[in-house]
Amino acid sequence: MGYRLASVEDVRAAVDAAESTQVDALIARHLMGASDAVRSLCSREFTPWFGTRYFSWPNDQMSTSWRLWLDADELAAQPERIEASGVEITDYFCEPANAGPPYNRVELDLATAATFAGGLTPQRAVAITGAFCGCPIVSEALGELVGTIGESDTSATLTAAAQVGNLLVLGSEYVEVTALAWATADTMSSSLPDDSTVQTITLNSGIDARPGELLLIDAELVRVRDVAGLVLIVERAAGGSALASHSNGAAVHARRVATLARGACGTIPASHAATSPVRRHVVPEAPRSLTIAETLYRVQRDAGSWATATKVAGGTTATELERMREDVKASHGRNLRKRAI
Repeated sequence: MGYRLASVEDVRAAVDAAESTQVDALIARHLMGASDAVRSLCSREFTPWFGTRYFSWPNDQMSTSWRLWLDADELAAQPERIEASGVEITDYFCEPANAGPPYNRVELDLATAATFAGGLTPQRAVAITGAFCGCPIVSEALGELVGTIGESDTSATLTAAAQVGNLLVLGSEYVEVTALAWATADTMSSSLPDDSTVQTITLNSGIDARPGELLLIDAELVRVRDVAGLVLIVERAAGGSALASHSNGAAVHARRVATLARGACGTIPASHAATSPVRRHVVPEAPRSLTIAETLYRVQRDAGSWATATKVAGGTTATELERMREDVKASHGRNLRKRAI
């Protein structure tokens, strides 16, 4: 199963679209299709899968007897185990040694008696267990869990903002963020006038706010530009909301309650303790940017009301998009091999 290579918030921010259920629905409708298009263009995955992949041996790869091409099942790290007809193989090399990961083939050590052959049938003769991905697996620190979650829980409160479509890493488990809800994160320690030139908010406790994050105070949205301790520098009346005054002690809400699809990427759901670290999977920038552009182009083409909904004129043109596709295919595309008929 493929996952989204960008978030709804990424796409919305690219055109500074208003905070709107209508806009988010338009984006979400096309984001997965755009992600699939980028994967197809590059003939590789940019999100990981953990588990066992099976290969026939002998097969139609027109290769030597000691080399197994992985094709779309590239390894993101040294495998945990390789078996041939149920017998573990330990004498092998993952290649290319100097350029990987990802590794696009496994070669037996010719100085040993290791072999891929030996089964009664070629079907699923070779089994490789490990982490599969068409790029190195990279994650960044996001925050922590506020409370414990059991292996069957489908929501969690985070100390920092995730985005819809993010893959989060909790211990050895990956989870996908499918929705976000507001939660009270702090209160203001002073009042705030309905004056757009007043762009600082002082908090009582402090939250792990990040530049670009939207916060909700009463009915006004503010976008965080910078953080200095308990002081937030913000853009007022963000996302098309109305400028308003707010009293001392007003609640500051953040989207910190995440609805989760558990056991993503082939991992197994588990229980996680409060304050457990949360990390976010990082998609390479070029495929991510192309996914955003593909999504915007599809939305613009599909919905005549898009320009009105976003208050943005113009957008990604077909020529610009084709140039981006060529660049991403050149930098991240996997060369396809000729196969036997």
